[in-house]
Amino acid sequence: SATTMVAASPRFSLREDIDYGVCDGAQSEVDGARQAATFARPNGLAYNLATGFIDTTSYSACTVRRIRISDGDVSLFAGAYQVIATTNGVGAAARFKNPAAVACDASGNTFVAEMQSSKIRKILPDATVSTWAGAAWGYGEGTGTGAMFKNPGSVATSGSEVYVADGAGDRIRKIDAAQLTTTIGGNGNAGYSDVGAGQFSGPTGVAVDGAVNAFVVDKNNLRIRKITAALVVSTVAGTGASGTNVGAGASSQFTTPRHVAVDMNGDLYVGDGERVVRIVQDASFTTTLFITRDGAELTLQANVELPIEMNM
Repeated sequence: SATTMVAASPRFSLREDIDYGVCDGAQSEVDGARQAATFARPNGLAYNLATGFIDTTSYSACTVRRIRISDGDVSLFAGAYQVIATTNGVGAAARFKNPAAVACDASGNTFVAEMQSSKIRKILPDATVSTWAGAAWGYGEGTGTGAMFKNPGSVATSGSEVYVADGAGDRIRKIDAAQLTTTIGGNGNAGYSDVGAGQFSGPTGVAVDGAVNAFVVDKNNLRIRKITAALVVSTVAGTGASGTNVGAGASSQFTTPRHVAVDMNGDLYVGDGERVVRIVQDASFTTTLFITRDGAELTLQANVELPIEMNM
């Protein structure tokens, strides 16, 4: 069946249009079955199909938790509730400093963008936590902790590679299987350009499709950008002016875009304030409304055939 997961951070809950209905809306963290579980400001989620879980992060609680796909049971994966630190270890012995986003690879590994420590953490399926890349706030290419980031806010995976939206660095970074971090887009100067490495301003989301195209939420520029495997930068949607127009990508508008996801068909889903916009990868990158919010309720505006993950 079609499944759309939504992490609705302002409501302190996780929403799903078909099966789970996890959380009672309280700002706390209690493990348990379905509606008995509670979440404290969930802000990231990712399907971990290799392990059979949905992994979620809480920025304020500094934890990574798991929802078992088969029955909705919620449990702690790593970290300790509101204990803020950066410590490697196993499960509850590990510590996080404001984890902002999460992504999973085909082997069941979980990658966490730890925004306030400017590090990318890795969690093995057995809950062993390590620092995959980053040492401190700054800019630097390098291997493992030899690299530096500036408040990374989003991660995505493609094969053995991890893509990072380096928010305050105005760059898009890539970490390969050998833990080497390089820059694939942006020159570190906030701005807007599709020339050469391009310029970005406050990128907050990244997703990668099957053709290894990276799609970026260029938040301050109110645009969705694309970086090909050959490192060609372009704009697929957004005029740069705030608004809610949908249609051809070149004339579409966004108000507060923050997150992006891609499904197996290559269609994109952008969390934009009180709505989710779908972008079809056709000749004009057509945008349509996918989810809208009316008061406290999220309304699905169109059917989707494949599971996606979306943060709002």
